[in-house]
Amino acid sequence: LKIPGAPPVEIQFESPFIDDAKQLAQDYIKLAGKESPENYESFRQYYARAQVIVLDELVANSGSITIDILKKISGDFSDIFSNLRQCEILTRFLRLCIITKFEEKYELLDQYMGSIGRQLYVGPLYYELKRQGMTELGWKIFNNHKDFYHPIARRAFMKILSS
Repeated sequence: LKIPGAPPVEIQFESPFIDDAKQLAQDYIKLAGKESPENYESFRQYYARAQVIVLDELVANSGSITIDILKKISGDFSDIFSNLRQCEILTRFLRLCIITKFEEKYELLDQYMGSIGRQLYVGPLYYELKRQGMTELGWKIFNNHKDFYHPIARRAFMKILSS
């Protein structure tokens, strides 16, 4: 490697999981919550980043997401979506719940936002609550947990809800 030019090996950034993950999300949308896709169990074998890709694809198509679809996904993966330590996954799932106004998950939303103080994970949820016109719920959750948040995070969340 002491000569100019590209390295002798091209790095492959593609993974079969990416296309499979996006397709799984599309399959849930197509089935409209009536049934689970044939390969839905593959979600459990995905590494966390691929699970995030599924949820990102659902968020990207949030206009097509209904409460019935989220109920089906939530039922299929209740163990994953109830684990408060799965921050990357749960933040995206709860964002979908806010977008669709899936009230059954508001208690989980409150629990999660009171157990994770990181702006990276909680900030987007406050922003989505504000964006969806659910500022009252946002303030309620904030007031439940404001003493838990770091002062800098507290100010950031207050700014989101106040703007």
